[in-house]
Amino acid sequence: MRSAAPAAGSRNRIQVGRFGPVPIYLNMSWFLFGAVIVMLFSPDLNLLFPELTMIGAYVFALIAALFFALSVLVHELGHVAAARAFKTPVVEVELNLLGGFTRYPRGVLSAGQEAAMAAAGPLASAATSAIFFALAGLGHGPIFYIFLMLGRVNLLLTIFNLLPASSLDGGKIVESLLFKLTGKQRPGLIVTTIASAALIAVGLALLFLTEAGQAVLNQPLIVLMYAAVGGFLIMNLIRSWRRLTFLEKLAPLAVDQLSEPAPRQVLDVPVGTYPAVPFNAEPDEVLSTAIRTRSPYLTVIDSHNDVVAVIRYETIVSAIENNPDLLHLLRKDRT
Repeated sequence: MRSAAPAAGSRNRIQVGRFGPVPIYLNMSWFLFGAVIVMLFSPDLNLLFPELTMIGAYVFALIAALFFALSVLVHELGHVAAARAFKTPVVEVELNLLGGFTRYPRGVLSAGQEAAMAAAGPLASAATSAIFFALAGLGHGPIFYIFLMLGRVNLLLTIFNLLPASSLDGGKIVESLLFKLTGKQRPGLIVTTIASAALIAVGLALLFLTEAGQAVLNQPLIVLMYAAVGGFLIMNLIRSWRRLTFLEKLAPLAVDQLSEPAPRQVLDVPVGTYPAVPFNAEPDEVLSTAIRTRSPYLTVIDSHNDVVAVIRYETIVSAIENNPDLLHLLRKDRT
């Protein structure tokens, strides 16, 4: 997925490993997705391979879910490898309900490097697809069928991520190249926002207005994938529209403008007591976290999840009060 994304709270994920200095986290939401894959895929395995017991089918379905998680991880590590090639530090990698993301400091790469880093994920997925297809040709049985399915899924993951929609790698490539050509963020955001809306509309039309779509509705596993992809696109379309609408207006809510040294009463309590935002959070993330929690402090955390600064709620309110374009956000917060 896209190479930079909002932070997830440290309390709803676990660290499962490292890639060099980069921590890898598994969000608890992934377990829900993994469980659904097992429940929907195991009946198909049991039907295709009658020699399997139902327990055996569940075991192989779990293997498929784990291999899928590994596929997403390889995709994200493609981004990490590109970042390291450009000598850019990576904050973390996280796998979650909607796939995964790689977080790195913004503003440190040129537009061309951003585009190359975005392309590295789909390239890794394409290589993973080729490997699974090769493994699938080595034999017959449940595990080789899983390899075949994973080859197809990784191929679809490659194609999907190259689409020019918001928060996809293809969208990041488009945004980076248009920024390089124009020197402005807005043209790229306009293109990717329109592309996101078009993809949602086309997907719904294919699903409900074609015979192939009607057939898909009878296959729970594919419906699940459609729902996950659709949810991802809709969420990011909303986020992209907000960024497009408030891109310049939200500038006063940037982390570096609001931060101040952490007072003793914050440093003396465990990390996680106050809501956290990463040091490279977008202004809309700072705003939404503040409004959602109404905490007196937001802690700013670095790549090691250590508190390096705070943002006071009253500072955010003051920044909004001093900007006529943002006053409606404050009125919304106080209702």
